[in-house]
Amino acid sequence: MTLPAGSPLPPLATTRDVVAFLGEAIHWVVRGEIDAKIGNTAAYMAGVMLRGLASVEVLARLERLESAVASLPEAEAESAAAELGNVRRLADRIGGDA
Repeated sequence: MTLPAGSPLPPLATTRDVVAFLGEAIHWVVRGEIDAKIGNTAAYMAGVMLRGLASVEVLARLERLESAVASLPEAEAESAAAELGNVRRLADRIGGDA
């Protein structure tokens, strides 16, 4: 089974959207409404999407922290900036260049 042409697609903009889609896809497979291979492919792509969304969310939080550090008094900002540099390097290593 595939969706008919022109059918509305479920939103996949947030982690919650993707998780809800996965729940529906599991039910479709279990009920035999879609082939297990299609379900497996959808689950794989949803997993990739979840990792991408997580990276984007982490980077957004990191950018907010960097902005907050920039507004700290100089003595506090130096120490906090060094720690954020470590976090930034870690984020970059785990695929934070989204």
